[in-house]
Amino acid sequence: MLKWVPVNDEQLIRTAFQNTVQVRKLGGQAQKLADMYFFETLVRIHRAGEGASYTGLKPGMEAEMFHKIIVVKYLRVP
Repeated sequence: MLKWVPVNDEQLIRTAFQNTVQVRKLGGQAQKLADMYFFETLVRIHRAGEGASYTGLKPGMEAEMFHKIIVVKYLRVP
């Protein structure tokens, strides 16, 4: 994940990731909100690193996509 953000923003992503992991444990709606929070944070910081504005997630970039890309790959959660 960190390869997509500037080095000086890595701690922001690490903190967001740790918070997401903790909130996901609550399950249900909290899990979905935590996933979306992390995904939006990652994309926002990535875009800022490119000098581009964050205009929100594009259609189709939903929690299910986040789950497939980030959660399964990095958390090893099915």
